[in-house]
Amino acid sequence: MQDAGCKMQDARCRMQDARCRMQDARCKMQDARCRMQDARCRMQDASKLMADSSQLKGKTYFGFRIEKFSIQPMLWESDDENGEHVIMHKAAQRREYHKFQPGGFTLLEILIAVAILALVVSSLYGAYSGTLDTTQMVENIRDVDQVARMALMQMADDFKSLYYQKPQGEDEESPYSFGGAMEGEGEGGAIVTFATTSRLAFDMTFPGQRVNRVSYIMEPQPDNEKLYRLVRKELPFADLPGERQEILVEIADEVESLSLTYFNEDHQEFSQWDSKAEGLLPRLVSIRLQIAGDKSRVFTTSVAIRMQEAQDSEQQATDSAG
Repeated sequence: MQDAGCKMQDARCRMQDARCRMQDARCKMQDARCRMQDARCRMQDASKLMADSSQLKGKTYFGFRIEKFSIQPMLWESDDENGEHVIMHKAAQRREYHKFQPGGFTLLEILIAVAILALVVSSLYGAYSGTLDTTQMVENIRDVDQVARMALMQMADDFKSLYYQKPQGEDEESPYSFGGAMEGEGEGGAIVTFATTSRLAFDMTFPGQRVNRVSYIMEPQPDNEKLYRLVRKELPFADLPGERQEILVEIADEVESLSLTYFNEDHQEFSQWDSKAEGLLPRLVSIRLQIAGDKSRVFTTSVAIRMQEAQDSEQQATDSAG
């Protein structure tokens, strides 16, 4: 969970950086609008000056003169009697030169506008793409956390409601036995098999207490041999004779591994457990679930077993009848 918190904090920092980039882009677009407004003003001034130029005698044209360390624009008028002479004073030369420019934008202005537009679009795309990647990563982490939490809650609920009854004979197959094996070595390829009074939350048939035979099985994915499906198999009313239909429910997908560790009263650790050989149940079960995603994550929990024996249920039935 601490890893998820760090990733969430990193996502917030990336979103804040994206907002700063978008603000910088807005400033650049505002500067481009100001440049375009200035160009419109120049075009309007040029149109006005061209309307006034019809009053000039002869032909009016532009030229340039090197003055000090700069090139200054000059406006001349051609007169038949006096020849060419300057008709604009220096203060108005630069302004009038710009007024006589033709309408539209120059190639340099277009290139600058295209460069600014490309910079703004690239900034916006980078911010948008980064935000989408961060959102997708957070959603994947949330989905993996939710699947792992639901799977561990169901397994813990089954172990807490574990039901056990000692077999009457050595050779008799008891539906209340507890068997925890290595992956794929247990009964029917199950990792663990036991009897419990717990059932799935959405199963509302026979709401009273019943004993179910539950197994957890790891089935390989058809398209990826490295990943498994964690399936819960339930045989209802395991203590009653007759054939009944088993209920198979997938509780986790894209599982990399599932391992269970058992502890006895002396806190000794075992990777397998057989109630027939031990004659009793483990006192603590440690569950380790590893689920794949953008990054493989490991979830662990421990469950203390409080077994419900047949005598307890009979005593409860007697008390309720009395």
